[in-house]
Amino acid sequence: MDKKLQIGDVISFIDTDGNETEPIYTILDIDTSRPVQNANGQHFYSHFRIQWKEGDITYKTWSGNWDKINEKLNKGEIICKK
Repeated sequence: MDKKLQIGDVISFIDTDGNETEPIYTILDIDTSRPVQNANGQHFYSHFRIQWKEGDITYKTWSGNWDKINEKLNKGEIICKK
């Protein structure tokens, strides 16, 4: 099955021992039209906005490659809680 994350999904990552890690992230927005440059200089057009809490502080940022995050979901490296 080819699962895809959606806006509003609450996710956490799974470590190499199979344990759920902190923090818990919420997908706030998806933008696959903005070019993003990765570390080796290649451009791609997938980006997502996430939110997480550490203590009393809430953080938000644009992050990563949308295709890669969905690939991790389908491999079981991410748990979708919503």
